Amino acid sequence: MSAQRLSGKVAIVTGSGRGIGRSEALTLAREGAKLVVSDFGSNSEGKSTAEIVAAEIRELGGEAIAISEDLMRSDGRGAPSRLRSQGSAASTFSSTMRACAVGIRSTS
Repeated sequence: MSAQRLSGKVAIVTGSGRGIGRSEALTLAREGAKLVVSDFGSNSEGKSTAEIVAAEIRELGGEAIAISEDLMRSDGRGAPSRLRSQGSAASTFSSTMRACAVGIRSTS
């Protein structure tokens, strides 16, 4: 996967475990964006659809993490808090998620 026009950007795609959301996530990754793949769904084997798509992006050479929980909970215990606790590997994703629930933002 070669970095293109979205290199240095982070895209957060909700509902990206299947259908149009999955297609959008893969397209953004092909354009060089780092992805936060967000979906509550699971497949027939019980595996997170968000993790399946994130793994597919990583297999293509992109960067992606999966979120299978509420992105922004009013009590502050949603995905951003969990990402901050994972350390520096997720810090870019976490800071972007605090700034916007869905969208593309520069990581520099």
